[in-house]
Amino acid sequence: MTDGKRVYIGIRDDDNKGMQGVAAVDASSGEQAWRFKTEASIRHTVAVSSDRVFAVGFNGQAVALDARTGSKVWERHLSLAQGSFYSGVVTDGRRVYLRSRARAFALDFDSGDVLWSVEVPGGWHQSYATPVFDGDRVFVGTAQIDATSGELLHKGESGSISSSITPHGIALGSQMFDYEKLQPQWTAPIHGRRWGSASTAILKDRIYTTGSDSGHKKAGGFYAFDAGSGEIAWFHGFEGCILWRDGYRSYSGGSGSSSPAISGGQIIYVGADDGNLRALNIEDGEALWKYDLGSPVASSPAVSGNAVFVAALDGNVYGFVSMADEAEER
Repeated sequence: MTDGKRVYIGIRDDDNKGMQGVAAVDASSGEQAWRFKTEASIRHTVAVSSDRVFAVGFNGQAVALDARTGSKVWERHLSLAQGSFYSGVVTDGRRVYLRSRARAFALDFDSGDVLWSVEVPGGWHQSYATPVFDGDRVFVGTAQIDATSGELLHKGESGSISSSITPHGIALGSQMFDYEKLQPQWTAPIHGRRWGSASTAILKDRIYTTGSDSGHKKAGGFYAFDAGSGEIAWFHGFEGCILWRDGYRSYSGGSGSSSPAISGGQIIYVGADDGNLRALNIEDGEALWKYDLGSPVASSPAVSGNAVFVAALDGNVYGFVSMADEAEER
């Protein structure tokens, strides 16, 4: 996540070396501005709004930090009774939304007080579904919740991945669900897996998402498909996945958990398990450039102007200046 001046990163530490937390990096120089140590790893994207940075560790420690200094504004410990916290945090400027494996929460933006919590579709892979909001409604997978009261308005059968709101309905990976009843309208014919931690990206009448086979036997790739019909517009294949590399624990995956980012309506950036950050032409999926970081890219690219930032599983944050057909590493 970036505000143009700094890049804010949630840090995952599976080796238990005490490195977990939230960090802010200067967008121009790459120098660390501040670092806040949390009790447990941050497994997904942080949220930034009004000089506040919000994050939650997988142990349920939710924090609001001062974006300028990294000092703690408030802290809440949420119940682990219904699973750990793996998904990202989002905010509408009034409430902060997050979820555990089987429960969604809304916290007060200023105080961190729990305004409501409600049970949502559970399961270990469901826990990666980052909430999204649309006016007075919050969607957690296919659970639809009143944003003010926390009333569960509807609960669909899926809910396994992060959803995106489109004019055609609620997009979840390779599926589209009716906006009101949350019933499947179509399923696009991508490789077997239709769940994961990556969100979809939406532009006009197309949806963009990663896909791989359920057994991780194929590299998978990146898809664009029509939001109305599910017909595939184009596919960009990845090169495989790095299973192990010095500097981090074994990592097994298919296409990846990096959510795509659209820039200027022309370029879409996406990381992958093959260690590459790619800039793709949004019209036909052709690679404008790619950069091999040497480690799986599990984070989502953050874009500010012609600058793009991404973190890899080697523990580094990279900044690039993107050109039409090449990238200069910063």
